[in-house]
Amino acid sequence: MNLRLVVVYFFRALALGIGIPSLISTVYFGWASVQLHRNPGPLPPAAQSSNALVRLIETGGRLIGGMFRLFGNLGEWLVIVVATISLVVFLFAVLLWLTASGLAQGRLWARILAVFCGLALLAVIALVGAARSNMQ
Repeated sequence: MNLRLVVVYFFRALALGIGIPSLISTVYFGWASVQLHRNPGPLPPAAQSSNALVRLIETGGRLIGGMFRLFGNLGEWLVIVVATISLVVFLFAVLLWLTASGLAQGRLWARILAVFCGLALLAVIALVGAARSNMQ
C-alpha cells in the first residue's frame, strides 16, 4: 500500500473521529448558549417593607440569590467557552478532511498543509502531556 494513501486514510479517520463529536457538542452548547441569553434578567427589586424582620429575610434572600446568580453567570461563560473550543476543533477536523482530499489527488498545497497539521497535532499532544504531568 502506498504511504500517501495511509496518510490520507489516517487524516480522514482522524477528521471523522474528532469532527463528529465536536460538531455535536458545538450544536448542543451553541444552542444552550442561545437559550441562556434569551432568558430575561433578574426581577426588579420589590418595595421596601417597614418591618425590620421582613427586610432581614429579604436581604438574606437577595444575598443567596446573588450567590446563585454568580454561579449561573459562571455556567454561562463555561458553556460559551466549551462551544467555542468545540467549534475550533470542528473547523480543524474540516481542515484535516480537506487536506486528506488534496493529498489523495497529490496536490502540493495539501502536502504543505499536512505538515503544519501534523505539527499542530504534535503540539497539542505535547501540551496535554505536559499539563497532565504537572497535575500528578
